[in-house]
Order: sequence, then structure tokens, then C-alpha cells
Amino acid sequence: MDTSKKEQSTWPSPLKHYSYKKIQQWGNSLTSAETKADLALLRKFVGKSPEQVIEPWPVILDGEEKDLQEILNPLYVPKQNKLSGLTPGEIALYYTFCLYAIHQRSRTDKSMFEANVSVGQALHQLAIERARKNGSLSDESEKIFKRLKAMAGKKELKAMIPDLRGLVALLNEAKIPMDYAALAVDLLRLQSPKTKNQVLIRWINDFNRAKSVDEIQPSEEKK
Repeated sequence: MDTSKKEQSTWPSPLKHYSYKKIQQWGNSLTSAETKADLALLRKFVGKSPEQVIEPWPVILDGEEKDLQEILNPLYVPKQNKLSGLTPGEIALYYTFCLYAIHQRSRTDKSMFEANVSVGQALHQLAIERARKNGSLSDESEKIFKRLKAMAGKKELKAMIPDLRGLVALLNEAKIPMDYAALAVDLLRLQSPKTKNQVLIRWINDFNRAKSVDEIQPSEEKK
């Protein structure tokens, strides 16, 4: 039996599980001083490379030992990985939690985590919300798609993060949540040449399933 295929089918599970539990923990305590401090700290480091910082790691890696052992297991480390010393799981966690902190900024009434809402799905909802204000879904979709396409053209995850950060900031403004447990797995797979294109194609396909202008009913418009 090809054990590598068996590992590849299961290795994202601990990462998704850990990300879900950690973000749910924050989402259920948004008004607490500890959560506010954690998210404020993570926001400070979203623009920095994970191998260059120390301060956020105690916040990121404070979960159950079993999950962390599997996440830290350096399976499928891409040969082109420039972030030496960190596993793909650690890198995915770092960016996932920093982006969630950006998404959650100034919002204590509702978590910006929602299961089963992919990056592409969240962005097509963003296009719809912006079209309600500006009157043209095609124009708004084109603007967002250009940003998504520009991000997809980057060779490495590190280069994609500024684009993704900008899109997450727009989602924050529009109060549109996203599945950050799924994002953690996507960021893991974006580090491998074998799975990178699969993730990007899925994001683009999800985005292109946006509603037509006719489906945006006046009753849905925000007051």
C-alpha cells in the first residue's frame, strides 16, 4: 500500500481541528481582555514573515499536545520552502490566525468565522454587498476578481498574503465572515506545488458562482 497517499488524505485534519477550536475559543470570548490582547498582538505581525518573529508563537501554539504534535510533523515540506525551521502547518497557522485577527478588528458582537464559507464564496458575497451600494454587480465582481487573480499569480504563499490581507480587510468592512479552519488547510496546501493550483481554482470557481444582478432583491438591501 502506498503509505504516502494514506498520509496525504489525513494530514490536514489535525490542523483544521486545531484551527477551528482555537478560533471558536476567541469567537466565544470577543469581549474578554485576553482575547482582545491576543488578536491585537496577532494583527501586529500579519505583515511579517513567521520565521522572523517570536512574540505571537505562544498565542498560536497553546493548544492540545496531540493536535500540535501532528501539526508540527514536517510532512510534505516543499523543497522550495524558504521559511527554514518552520513546518508547513506552523506557517499555515501563523497566517490563518493573523488574518482572522484582521477580519475580527473592532468587532465584538459577532465572530467573523463561519463554517463552510470559502474564500471564493466570501468574496462573491462581498461583490454582491458592494453592488447593492454601487449598483453594478459586474463592475464590483470584476474589481474583486482582478485582486483574486493577481493573488493567484504569485509563486509563493508569502507573496500572496498582502493581497489576501487586503481582501480580508474588505470582508471586515462588509461584515462578511469566512471559514478560517478551512482557510488553514488551504494555506497549508498553497505551500505545495502539487496542491496549490487546486486551491486557487476552487477559490476562483466559488467566486464565479456569484448571484446575478436579478437575484439581488431590494428587500435584501441594507438599511
